[in-house]
Amino acid sequence: MGRIARQSKYNGLQVVGRDQLVTYDQDKETFVFAQLDGSETYSMPVKVLSGLQSQNNQDFLYDPSNGFTQSYDGSYLFYADSNNNLVKYDIENGTLFRDVADTADKAFDVDETGRLWSAAETAPGSGVYQLKQQDVTSWEQDTTLVADGDIADMASKEFRIYQDRVYYVNTAGDMVSRGLNAHNDLQVEYSATIDGAFSTTEGQFAISQDGLFAADMPAAGVVRVINTETKLAQSFALPSNITVDQLQFSSDGQELMYIDTQENAIHRIEMTAGDQPQMYQDIKVKSPSGATGFTGLSVDGGSHRSIFRVHNGPDAVQESFITTGDVRLVTLGLSRAHIDTLEEAGDALKAVQNAIDTVSVQRARLGAEAARIDKTYDALVLYNDSIEQAEAQISDTDIAKESSEMMALQVRHETALAMMAQANQQPSTVLRLLQ
Repeated sequence: MGRIARQSKYNGLQVVGRDQLVTYDQDKETFVFAQLDGSETYSMPVKVLSGLQSQNNQDFLYDPSNGFTQSYDGSYLFYADSNNNLVKYDIENGTLFRDVADTADKAFDVDETGRLWSAAETAPGSGVYQLKQQDVTSWEQDTTLVADGDIADMASKEFRIYQDRVYYVNTAGDMVSRGLNAHNDLQVEYSATIDGAFSTTEGQFAISQDGLFAADMPAAGVVRVINTETKLAQSFALPSNITVDQLQFSSDGQELMYIDTQENAIHRIEMTAGDQPQMYQDIKVKSPSGATGFTGLSVDGGSHRSIFRVHNGPDAVQESFITTGDVRLVTLGLSRAHIDTLEEAGDALKAVQNAIDTVSVQRARLGAEAARIDKTYDALVLYNDSIEQAEAQISDTDIAKESSEMMALQVRHETALAMMAQANQQPSTVLRLLQ
């Protein structure tokens, strides 16, 4: 199922998955989007660097050293500006929404339901973070699940939200998870003292979207992936000329993405994230457009190119929009399903049923959109036939007119010949009388 979600494409674009990478191109001074294999690359048409208001009629105040991510549907880009204020940029409409003044350092995550979360410093320069949720509609902090101070022992900006749990490294150095509905529901996913030490160096440490895997760099040039449930790990040696930054898992956990700061290019490590993680090869998927290259990387959100625009009529404004499905295991809630115990098997059955319901809804929506296109096609065929019939009637009318005029000319011609023949007969009659 994971392979189908990654590899099913239409015109080169994913149709049942929405993975997309976002990076900042220092040479173009704007954000660049692409699929995880580097294909379908495109750039925002505006420059976003702080101080370029004269070019955009609005100042993005973007700071390349700050983090960013994309909304689940790909419509918005979220980032912390040069004042560490939270900003939402509407990609389609080109409008900015800026939060109130806030000097706290931040990092972001978009969970599988599309909610936006941030880790913000409890105090400037403290290095300790607390979890916050931002309502992407009202653009105000949402304290329904988590209020300030409820979860405030995060020792790293790297965190993930999945199925109402937050996965992060706490101030004790352990990777833990907490329930968002019950903050005291604390589970140690990986103990540094019991299971083995791991490095949480910023830019060289990552947690998968479902919290099941962690990646770090225990030594220079070596990337390690750990299954936090089985405690099994695999290490992978990178080429000696590569320096890793912005290490991140793709949403389905089947790739590790990072920026090589030696070349400022984007790389992908292909892997199989099972009970025993396996990494196969390192591939450069995106070379820099100029001398400076890329900084910052996000593979959290989705792609607005999962919405296909179909022209369905003779006029320019006649268009339909088809939103494709999303059957990634993380989205369906199956990536952490287990059947080791009777209770886990029951939970797994519920997860499978919910996944079936989700897929059924997506199939129904796609079926309705396909039926709409079919009806539009039938209507256009009828429209085309009507135009052809009208054209044929007009053509037939012209032929009849020309035929009538030709017959009239023929009658006149025959009449003239008859009159001439009659005139020639009169002298012959007189001569016969004289004889």
